[in-house]
Amino acid sequence: ISRRTEGIDDVIEGFNKNIENLENKVTRLEERLVRQFTQLEMFLSESQGTMSRLQSQLAGMVSLARSSGSKLGG
Repeated sequence: ISRRTEGIDDVIEGFNKNIENLENKVTRLEERLVRQFTQLEMFLSESQGTMSRLQSQLAGMVSLARSSGSKLGG
């Protein structure tokens, strides 16, 4: 019976080590995904700022072109 108990204990210990390894992998994966998500959010925020500035500049250029056109045509 003691050999069988030892064998079962070894199996349980192996399972526990596997669980611990998997938990560590999941933790590292979660940390990596959070970093990537944060970087993506920063990139999107910067892109939205750039888009807003470009839209504003384009609107200014269109307005300038219209006012110049009306001065020339009038």
